[in-house]
Amino acid sequence: SEVRGEVSARLELTAGFDPEFTGRENIYLRGHMRGMTDEVIRKYEKTIIDFADIGEYIDQPVRTYSSGMKARLGFAINANIEPEILIVDEALSVGDAAFRNKCRDIVNKIIAEDNTTLLLVTHSSAMAKQFCKRGIVLYNSKVYFDGDINEAVKVYEEDILGGKPAPKPKANSILNQ
Repeated sequence: SEVRGEVSARLELTAGFDPEFTGRENIYLRGHMRGMTDEVIRKYEKTIIDFADIGEYIDQPVRTYSSGMKARLGFAINANIEPEILIVDEALSVGDAAFRNKCRDIVNKIIAEDNTTLLLVTHSSAMAKQFCKRGIVLYNSKVYFDGDINEAVKVYEEDILGGKPAPKPKANSILNQ
């Protein structure tokens, strides 16, 4: 299948950061990597900085950041650029409780606006149920189940975690073709 539009992946929140650049400079670097102009990036800059909430460190080199600060900045950039497809891999569990709540709130806002497709990669059944209507369970790099999120969680918990996977996928899926 073909994807048209902006894809924002948070599989590695700090991928693409230049450690010698400041946080602010990395906002522009990430924006330029997505083909955005300085004018467009400026539109998002304050929102990103406020969301990351790393204070004066925004103007310090990223190499001086803790891993949590880098994750906060990476999440802030990716969550606030209005991607059409947002890929999140356990990124909602970074930082302190207040930051995790802020992350969950923005993901819920993104989903509610119905302009962005969320692809959540997680081992957390609760998180999957919180954000998703559809679930795809993978086993040995193949689609094992594709369907309603509640059924997907049940299949994951009983079959995969329970150690009794069937030899072939349980549901038809365009991903199997």
